[in-house]
Order: sequence, then structure tokens, then C-alpha cells
Amino acid sequence: MKVSPKTIQALALFVADKKESRSYLRSINFELQRKRTILTATNGNALLTICIDEPNDKEDTFKIMPGSFMKSETDYDVARGDDGKVYITNGLAKTEVPQDESRYPDFRRVIPSEPAENAVHKSYDPELLMLFKKASKLLGGTQYPVVHPNDIVDIGLGNVVGVQAPLRVANIKTENTPIIDVAPTWLKLPEKK
Repeated sequence: MKVSPKTIQALALFVADKKESRSYLRSINFELQRKRTILTATNGNALLTICIDEPNDKEDTFKIMPGSFMKSETDYDVARGDDGKVYITNGLAKTEVPQDESRYPDFRRVIPSEPAENAVHKSYDPELLMLFKKASKLLGGTQYPVVHPNDIVDIGLGNVVGVQAPLRVANIKTENTPIIDVAPTWLKLPEKK
């Protein structure tokens, strides 16, 4: 299966850092189906999944840490060899990718399948939203990331789905800092006499 370096770069934005103890959050999940491949990365608060519509010889699932991909301008060939090991081939270089036994979480559970019934005000981490902007630029997205009421992040590409978890009020509020979600009283117009 061929994968563009820009696709790997976009997914790498959503991989958790090395301090994360759960190894699957530090990896890109490859789900090879007969007609397509679904690539997914999540840091636990934001998720990006990309569908590549190319047939595969067999169904398979494995994880690869972004650091396993050498810098390149040409597509990577990613496959499981006859020996059962996963390899990345780029030009003449072929690299074995070690696998661990941890399973990737069921990412489909966090991707809403229906529109939100009620539009509810939510706050989103702007740093995570900027990850979607960078991914959009890498993947050739057609619009600035838009967060829908059901937490889906749309970058204008039909083969890309993003999800961003809203912030909890407890995580936003600090001791003496009020949460401003409506116009403060000092903005009210003075009454006419």
C-alpha cells in the first residue's frame, strides 16, 4: 500500500508525545481493508482519520510510530511481509517496524454518526484546532477547520474526518478567572434618561 509523506505528516500531528504511557496513542493505526485503508491517529483529545481508496491484497491491522518513517518526498510502501513483520519501503531503503501486542482503541466509537440534535455551546482547545489547520494545509483541505456541534472537525475533504473533544468547564476555570460566555455587564448600553 502506498502512503504519501504529507498524509503521514498530517497524522503525526495527532499522535501523543513520548511521555504518554499508552503506546497506541503514540502510533498511527493502519487498518487495511480489501477496498481501502483507514489511517487513524489520536492523542486522546483530538482524532484524525484518513481513508485511502486503494485495494489491498488482504485485510490487516498494525500500528506504526511516526518516527519510523524516514524523511522523504516520495510515497512510502507499507506492508506486512510473508514473514509476518511490518515493513516500510522508500526507494531502496526497507525498514522493519516492530509491533507490540497492545490493541488500538475502537476509534469509531468517538466519531459521531449523526448530527447533533441540539446545538450546545462548547469550548474547544485552540491549540488542538490549530493541529487541524496544519493538517488541512498538508492534505490540501478546502476550508479552514470548522467544528460542528457534534464535535466533528471538517476541513473540506471527503476522505478526512476529525474529532475534537470539547473542554470541560472545570479544566477552563481557574480560581479567580471568570468564564465569559455572555457579554459582561460593562458592555450594556446605558439607559436613556
